[in-house]
Amino acid sequence: MNKQGGKKVSTGHASLTCLNLPPSIHYKLENIYLTGVIPGPREPSLKQINHYLKPLVNDFLMARNDGLYLSRTCGYPLGRRVRCAILILVCDLPASRKVGGSASYAMKKFSSLCKLEKKDIDNTDPSTWPRWTHEDYLTCTQKWLDAPSAKAREAIFTQFGICWSELLRLPYWDPMKMVVVDAMQNLLLGILKHHFCVVLGIDLNDDHEQDEKPMPALVSESVMEKA
Repeated sequence: MNKQGGKKVSTGHASLTCLNLPPSIHYKLENIYLTGVIPGPREPSLKQINHYLKPLVNDFLMARNDGLYLSRTCGYPLGRRVRCAILILVCDLPASRKVGGSASYAMKKFSSLCKLEKKDIDNTDPSTWPRWTHEDYLTCTQKWLDAPSAKAREAIFTQFGICWSELLRLPYWDPMKMVVVDAMQNLLLGILKHHFCVVLGIDLNDDHEQDEKPMPALVSESVMEKA
């Protein structure tokens, strides 16, 4: 990222971890499967992201329906057939909307869980929020797929805030229950950063930190050489 010129390059990746493993070793490098790298210089659009998802979904359809035969495992020296499924999607909020096929939080239909519009964003009573159901969600995505033109699809997307995602080809996929916002992005870089920078007024400007003089050494180099 070029801070002076205001330019940045964005690349991404998709990776999988096996939830059957103990949580303490989920994210060891040897246990992470890198499924693909999304090249820059810009992030893929809502429509482009499906091209990256399609090969992955194809593999998991086969892995669930036919299964995968492992020639040998620790507990089964003669081999065993296993079946695999994608159980949860974890990413930051913008990526979760793109991968899940939902509109951005900046659009009219800002929520992927309820049907509130942006003009009602100050409504804090959950009992009045019209929730999306899995059936409603699939109905809207089918309308989007059946639309005769790109303009018609755009109108449906604007109206409902939902479009097709390749993940919906997985028969068990439920975007209302299986999409989770990454805790680092949501808490550390979101709520906590806002609290420290805006509410408490703490300056975290990188330029300010660079202007600060380094702390003097507690022991001089000459003393260290004599020691």
